[in-house]
Amino acid sequence: MKVLIVFTGKYGSSGMYANRLAEEFGDNSQAVDVKQAKKIDLEQWDGIIVGGGVYMGKTPRTLKSFLKKYVNALKSKKIGLFVCCASKAEDSQITEYFEKNFPSELVEKAVFKRVFPGGQVMNEKAGFVYKKMYDQMTKLSKEEIDELIRDSVKEFLN
Repeated sequence: MKVLIVFTGKYGSSGMYANRLAEEFGDNSQAVDVKQAKKIDLEQWDGIIVGGGVYMGKTPRTLKSFLKKYVNALKSKKIGLFVCCASKAEDSQITEYFEKNFPSELVEKAVFKRVFPGGQVMNEKAGFVYKKMYDQMTKLSKEEIDELIRDSVKEFLN
């Protein structure tokens, strides 16, 4: 199965998860930043996973623009959705993240909706406040990340 993973994020966690998903799906898969995804023919993919970081309860505008522009093409594919958030989200928050940030027709159609813990990667864009928050975030071990990725791929393929 050819799977495209489209992501956006500020501090690296979304990209890290997207790239790990692409690795786990294998050679026929690719992870691309949402800015590059506009140049890709979505019709060549069997499945598409879309996601990004959540900041103050919202995904970046670039992700929302992509989803709005390509919603019809995405509806015809096997879809997965993910968000990365800094804190452990409650079940009610998880539902709200997806309902507020993704078109309802994609939320209903998605074979999985996954919340990945943010704070796994931090880059030079992080400001003082984020660096302080980062120190307090729960980090996953490599093994825990591997298991989360394997479970996500398995759920998407079933």
